[in-house]
Amino acid sequence: MRKILGLITVFILSVTGIFAVDAVVPVTPSAQAFVSGRVMILGGSNPIEGVFIDLNGDTTSGRYYSASDGSYKIPVGEGNSYLVFSSYGFESKVVTLLAVSGQQIKQDAYLDRVDFVSDAIVVRAKRDKNDVVKTTIKREAIKKIPGTAGDALRAVQSLPGVASTSDFSSGMSVQGGGPGDNLYLLDGVPWPYPFHFGGILSTVYSGLLDSVDLNTAGFSARWGDKMGAVLDAKTRPASKDGFHGSADMSLITSQALFEIPLGLGDASVAVYGRRSYIDLIVGKAFANEGFTALPYFWDIGGSLDFTLGKDNHIKGIALANDDMLKLTVDPASVTNVAYSGEFSMDNGAFTSGVSWVNTSISGLNSKLTAFYYSVFEKAKVGADFNLDLGQENYGIKEELEWTAGEFLGLNHVLN
Repeated sequence: MRKILGLITVFILSVTGIFAVDAVVPVTPSAQAFVSGRVMILGGSNPIEGVFIDLNGDTTSGRYYSASDGSYKIPVGEGNSYLVFSSYGFESKVVTLLAVSGQQIKQDAYLDRVDFVSDAIVVRAKRDKNDVVKTTIKREAIKKIPGTAGDALRAVQSLPGVASTSDFSSGMSVQGGGPGDNLYLLDGVPWPYPFHFGGILSTVYSGLLDSVDLNTAGFSARWGDKMGAVLDAKTRPASKDGFHGSADMSLITSQALFEIPLGLGDASVAVYGRRSYIDLIVGKAFANEGFTALPYFWDIGGSLDFTLGKDNHIKGIALANDDMLKLTVDPASVTNVAYSGEFSMDNGAFTSGVSWVNTSISGLNSKLTAFYYSVFEKAKVGADFNLDLGQENYGIKEELEWTAGEFLGLNHVLN
């Protein structure tokens, strides 16, 4: 009996030992830790989309991105770790973490905006001049443009964006602006009356000109606050090899030009005169009727040009013009004497200037201009109304252009 109990005991212990060896105790896995939050601009609550978020500096498998609302959620392991937040235009930020199993860490990040972060960069380029939209018509082209009667300002009307106010006017509308929006210059000198009777012909004989520059856009403040265009007519030097003269006659005007060297160095002078003559011819037909009603105009002018050495160039101009419209009604020719008497309009101007260009200092170009001009307007209506207005203007203008090198320069205008 004892043997049987001993065998049963040994069997039970053997079986118990087997199960003790082969049994596996189940282990509950650790819960995953997460870090989440939003990425925003420092100093506000505006989210930043697409921020690089690198776990422990891993830019490949450990890289995450912020959503459109700036939010993010990243799994992290237990223990110490760190996040690197970076984005273009913002300063990078590093945040350290200590996570335990199953922890939900809340971590917002605020990035400071920076304009540009880089090593020193040296950029070299040529200095661009002002992007002025300028068109130049030379003297030879003025003569060849049809329909202009050889008039310089009428030739300008053929340019793109330029239109005349009427078929019988040289007044210019440039890119939608009116004639009063333009500035007119003659050798850089203010030109108050560029047209006869508001637009029939220009008040300078085109044979005296070398070119006409029309600046339509992009010009600087050197020419004031004009919103339309800047027209700068430039006279040519008179002939220096001897006396030259020319004369011309058209349907409404006759003109003559003389060029004379003065015999003092290379100094030369050009003088011209022009007058309309229809009133002298057709006006005779109205003499027997007791009144004359034909307008007339005239202009005279000239230029002086010479140099003093290789570094000094002096140029002078003078121009005068007058427009007259007169109607004289004989009292015997009308039934009401109130409609008789003199009805007249007389407008004119005088323009003059002297410029001195000096280039004696290397890289420095100086142009000093002194000018004077006057205008007058007279009107008479019978014996009861008489208008006489006049204005005088004078000034000095200094223009400096300094070029120190390929990349540095300075322009200065003083009026």
